[in-house]
Amino acid sequence: MFTGILQSADESLFRYNPGENFATFYTPSFIPMFEPIFTNSTLEQLAREVCGDDENCLFDIAATKTIEIGMATMVGGNDFDEIVKMAVPGQYCKPALLIIIIIIHIVVLIELEQVYF
Repeated sequence: MFTGILQSADESLFRYNPGENFATFYTPSFIPMFEPIFTNSTLEQLAREVCGDDENCLFDIAATKTIEIGMATMVGGNDFDEIVKMAVPGQYCKPALLIIIIIIHIVVLIELEQVYF
């Protein structure tokens, strides 16, 4: 039965760099974070002021302890929401150049031949 964590090196599908192996990354005590958990009340207060009720923004600040990362997440999410609002269901868009803001302020330009919404 799959428990969500590999129990031995034989189960791993990864390749490792020289000097690394399954044991290098095997951390059975790791607990993934699914909700924003703040360990610093000052950071939490600032995050809530910046993010409002944007859960993605709050999560990223809690996980990275960096306000700018959360802000970039919120801006990217807002930009995506605006693009979706501009889309006309059932219509083809002409080739477009979309700017996608990735969380750490990297701008990627993607030219699309056709976008179907």
